[in-house]
Amino acid sequence: MTGVLVLAFFLPIASWQLLLVVPFFGITNGLSQAFLPTIISRSADQSVQGEILGINASVAALAQSIPPVIAGYLAAEIVAQAPIYVASLCIVLAGIIFWIFYKRTY
Repeated sequence: MTGVLVLAFFLPIASWQLLLVVPFFGITNGLSQAFLPTIISRSADQSVQGEILGINASVAALAQSIPPVIAGYLAAEIVAQAPIYVASLCIVLAGIIFWIFYKRTY
């Protein structure tokens, strides 16, 4: 859902219309960021929950540092909108992969 809403940034013709899109993006992104540690915590054994959540925090920090470099390259070398398209595609693909492979263990 978040990936589809990222693409919705291209729908507005006037800049004020972005005010209609941004809240929905914020809601879906906020919900996914809030529930992800819960899913990870419940999927791990109690004896390794702290370790798993620490690894999750490290991966999240890494995931927030590499994309700006790639986005800068895409925007400079291809077209300014390329990072949004690539990000949307990555989010949608990650959602599909999660939906296919995630097995509830509780």
